[in-house]
Amino acid sequence: MIKRLLTITALITFQICNLNAADNKLQEKYKTLVNANLVDRNGKKVLPQIGEKAYTILYFFAAYCPPCRAFTPKLKAFYDKYHKDKNFNIVLINRDFKESKMYEYIKAQKLEWGTFYNKKSSKEILASFGLKNFPTLVILNKNGDVVGPAVDAEGNRISHKRVLNTFAIEKLGLEEFKETNKKKKGK
Repeated sequence: MIKRLLTITALITFQICNLNAADNKLQEKYKTLVNANLVDRNGKKVLPQIGEKAYTILYFFAAYCPPCRAFTPKLKAFYDKYHKDKNFNIVLINRDFKESKMYEYIKAQKLEWGTFYNKKSSKEILASFGLKNFPTLVILNKNGDVVGPAVDAEGNRISHKRVLNTFAIEKLGLEEFKETNKKKKGK
């Protein structure tokens, strides 16, 4: 019985590792699709952004999503404070039902990031990382490799706040985020 359980566990682990290995990079078809269809908050095409900086944060969100509405101003503040010195950008992958709602929201938030809107493809891109929910952050390096995954080795979703915090500490070397972690753990 234990031997069978260990074998099943090993097979499941192997499947998860294979799934994660396949998803450790933004698939080229999605990179091309997103880069070719990025728009600004006024609907005008913008230049490709994935792979243009040392890091790209893919932010999966929807204007109707309360956690997204709470997190977006924090992400914008983080971006405004650090992006010039730390060589990263943000690409919005929108999951709204209506494109007009997306534009209303990004204009109201004064977001200057390239935005991708395609209901079907946005869902596929999110699923390619083993995810269904948002808000979600996925951090890519210049080559499109995932360096800030949104799921752990066991396939569990990692919160968008933790992904951003880990990115700030490990990739950008922002020491003040270590203090934030200590304060949260001390509560």
